[in-house]
Amino acid sequence: MDEDSALKVGVVALVFSILAIGFAITASKIRITDNLDMDNYYIYNTNIVQKHIRIPASNLGRNPTDPPTIDVYGICHVAEFVVGSDKAHYKINVPPDMAGTTARIHFHWTRSTTGSDESGKMVNWQVKYLSITEGENVHIGELTENVEDTYEDTDTTGKIVCISDYVTLVDLVIDDLLIMEFSAISSSGTDLSKPALLEFCIDYDAYQVQPPPQGD
Repeated sequence: MDEDSALKVGVVALVFSILAIGFAITASKIRITDNLDMDNYYIYNTNIVQKHIRIPASNLGRNPTDPPTIDVYGICHVAEFVVGSDKAHYKINVPPDMAGTTARIHFHWTRSTTGSDESGKMVNWQVKYLSITEGENVHIGELTENVEDTYEDTDTTGKIVCISDYVTLVDLVIDDLLIMEFSAISSSGTDLSKPALLEFCIDYDAYQVQPPPQGD
């Protein structure tokens, strides 16, 4: 086969390869952020999945003044909050695979005392938060959300785990530092004297991520 014929065969093979790839991968299935910088970007599949980040209360940073008390119930670490005063903190990068600008937080908690029926008593968990990056002011502009929940078990000896409803964090920016402050504030009913936090959970919608190829 001469050089021209070989070139034509190669071109035809290339065209068929491109067509085959086109049938298998369409633009609707692939999303690329900005460019294919192999160090800083990912290839995203546009399918959305839900991801969860669970942070134990014992991992929280405690306030220099009025921190929650870390205690152990059986084998479970908890942070006990005095209503209206104790504060704890946590920082995390906004995940790079997050789809959109919002995330949801809910709280796993229980009571700290036994010996009486405390069904019907309430806790009002509060989170103050700020999504921030280089050059932005770290001590102003935080947003606040809170969620009330009720202890409903009548057993006088147990400490039953309760799970709050979600609150939504807004205006989050990928790779920003998300700063959060947690506390228990007065509720609309009768407060538990010292609610105990087991963990909080961050749920967010995410693209399915595949790391970029590393080269030969």
